[in-house]
Amino acid sequence: MAKNSKTGIGLTSLFGSTPNTNNPFGSGDLSLNASYEGDRATKGDSKAAQGNTLTGSVTVTVADVLPNGIIAVRGEKWMTLNTGDELVRIAGLVRADDISTDNTVSSTRVADARITYSGTGSFADASQPGWFDRFFLSPLFPF
Repeated sequence: MAKNSKTGIGLTSLFGSTPNTNNPFGSGDLSLNASYEGDRATKGDSKAAQGNTLTGSVTVTVADVLPNGIIAVRGEKWMTLNTGDELVRIAGLVRADDISTDNTVSSTRVADARITYSGTGSFADASQPGWFDRFFLSPLFPF
């Protein structure tokens, strides 16, 4: 990413007359012009890789029973793994016919499923840009 800026300001008249720019402290005229130039270039590389297989169960509670008998469920489970905490959250709709005799439902049988898997810790932090990069890539940075 690269950005360039250039601004020039000149004062050609002051209160309707040409300003006196004689330098009383030395030779030459003082300049009433101002300019600004700025260049910014950033380059960065980052790599992160993670592979997880999650086999387990999440206990859910019944949030609502719809008039047609469909059951709205939701639940979450926090686990401490490796160097951080992992969260598995699920919500969705289940038919009573899909509940097995041991009171379980496969995630493939949950309609409108919203399954969230996220984490905190050193690996989750490493996949985020650093604070210096976030500052310069921010839309609030004026240049």
